[in-house]
Amino acid sequence: MNLQLNSDILLFAIVYLLVALAVAGMSWREFKRSPDKAARYRALPIRYKALCWLVVLPLFAGSLLVWWLLVPALASRYFAEVLCIGGYRKVGL
Repeated sequence: MNLQLNSDILLFAIVYLLVALAVAGMSWREFKRSPDKAARYRALPIRYKALCWLVVLPLFAGSLLVWWLLVPALASRYFAEVLCIGGYRKVGL
């Protein structure tokens, strides 16, 4: 049982790392293409960025392994968007 748990954790870590690298690459490309978007992202407080990297992204990575995690992943993505829009308004964007 412990070996199975360790392999599941390792598989999740690998999937999370690959998804995080893909998202970081797409973001880098998008920010390079659109300086306005990069400026808006830099203006967001760290808690909004952390929400995406530490809650939304792991849920999406996990949904590739456990299908029913897709529902909370989509809900958290929507919730993060709503919070980010509020964060943009607070900093005047």
